[in-house]
Amino acid sequence: MGKDTAMNTTPLRAERLDAAGCTRALRARDARFDGVFFVGITSTGIYCRPVCPARVSHPERRRFHESAAAAEVAGYRPSATLLEDRLSVVDRVV
Repeated sequence: MGKDTAMNTTPLRAERLDAAGCTRALRARDARFDGVFFVGITSTGIYCRPVCPARVSHPERRRFHESAAAAEVAGYRPSATLLEDRLSVVDRVV
C-alpha cells in the first residue's frame, strides 16, 4: 500500500499515461513531459526523454518508462543526448 500511496501523490507518472498520451507528447516534443516519462526503443536498446531531437521511432518499437532508472532496469542504455546532458551537469558542478 505504501508504494501505491506514493504513486498516487505524484501527478502524471508514466503508468498513468496511456500510450496515446505518451505518443502525443513524444511527437510534439512537449517540454511539460520532460522527466515525466522516458521512451525506450526496442530496435536500438536506447532510451531518451520525450523532448529528444532524434526522429520518432515506429510505435511498435516504443516502450514507455516512468524514470531513467526504470528504463535501465528494463535493459535500455541512455542515448548520446542523455549522456551529453549528464556530462554538462557534471562539468557545471565541478
